[in-house]
Amino acid sequence: MTTEPPAALWLQGYFYLNRRPIRLVLDTAVDDVSRESPFVGVRPSSWAPAREIGVVVDDQDTGFDVVTTASPGWSLFWAPNVWSKYFPSAVRMPAGDGSHAAVFSSVLPQPGRWRLDYHMPEVEGNDALGAYAMLLRTSQGEIVLSFAADEAKPGWNEIGVFDLVAGEVALTVSDRSDADAVIADAIRWYPLGPVEQ
Repeated sequence: MTTEPPAALWLQGYFYLNRRPIRLVLDTAVDDVSRESPFVGVRPSSWAPAREIGVVVDDQDTGFDVVTTASPGWSLFWAPNVWSKYFPSAVRMPAGDGSHAAVFSSVLPQPGRWRLDYHMPEVEGNDALGAYAMLLRTSQGEIVLSFAADEAKPGWNEIGVFDLVAGEVALTVSDRSDADAVIADAIRWYPLGPVEQ
């Protein structure tokens, strides 16, 4: 508690993978300054983070991995509007021959109809805008997919709707593309309900 608004605030995170301090932007226009004595002690809080609907795998999650067979490989980068739980980042790979891949693995908690979304950040220039080759692996088999990044809007974009059993699923995004580069940021499995008969 301070008597004056803070001039700067940095967040030192210990649990995210990059572990770099993040500067928090503060609203400097303070209309109401409390002159009450600060609370000292402990009390219950009703605050809770917003609940994410579905299963999201971000490039900073343990369910994310890269397959790199040679140099250059995937590189971490920042872009406006990347999806992030911990640190605002995505990974980027120059288009190649399919020997490199980003893999988003997760576990679906129940069977049903699931929509798979791919998060596309804002990209300056057109170097990452083209068709991305993808492979969806489930306990029911494999499905070859393609994502038209050149037609995607910044944010979540639907890849498809799938009737799946509960269990492990993995989306592999290949570096094989007609674009100059491939971007892997996040995927989301959104539950649509039970499988229609």
